[in-house]
Amino acid sequence: MIEIDIGLITTFDMTIEEYSLLMLMYEKSFIKIRSYFTDNNKLQSLLERLMIQGFIYLQEFGEKDNLGDYKIHHLPSYSREAIDRRVEELIENYPKSVVRTDGTRDILTGSKDRIKTLYKKMLGPTGNKDKHETILKTLKFQVDYFTNKGRLPYMRKLVNWLQQEEWKEYYELMMSDIDRITNMKGEDLGYGHNLL
Repeated sequence: MIEIDIGLITTFDMTIEEYSLLMLMYEKSFIKIRSYFTDNNKLQSLLERLMIQGFIYLQEFGEKDNLGDYKIHHLPSYSREAIDRRVEELIENYPKSVVRTDGTRDILTGSKDRIKTLYKKMLGPTGNKDKHETILKTLKFQVDYFTNKGRLPYMRKLVNWLQQEEWKEYYELMMSDIDRITNMKGEDLGYGHNLL
């Protein structure tokens, strides 16, 4: 699965097809490339544009029809400083500590080097800004949800939260909550169900 970062595509003046092709080449998913890009002329045109932009190059003695002969020169990505700021922003927004049900205080954001490694891996090689913003929104939703339900003492340590990709579960819950609220505001829910 390829995650598309529109901000990154815009910054590097790429099309979604160029970005997708580049990410598939990075993952060496040549079968997927061939199954999606069925028009060979269009594929060659996209490859040439990626070479002109400096993202890929054709190896010496390589054949332009052999996808394995193209190598990644560099991926479009955010600066290291921007990615490091995203890690810090995650740590700042995560609860620092909680009092567990047995009365002990537990630090949740220790092990910063491990957090940094896990989060950079989660954001991928480009440092996906859109995914980062989604994770932060989901984290805020989860913290509010846990607070309202009295479950904050059960919040995982950030390292475990990242390893388990717990944000995905709460993202689904958040989206279903948004859908429910949208339905309540805008749709005719039927006789006896409309809010006045």
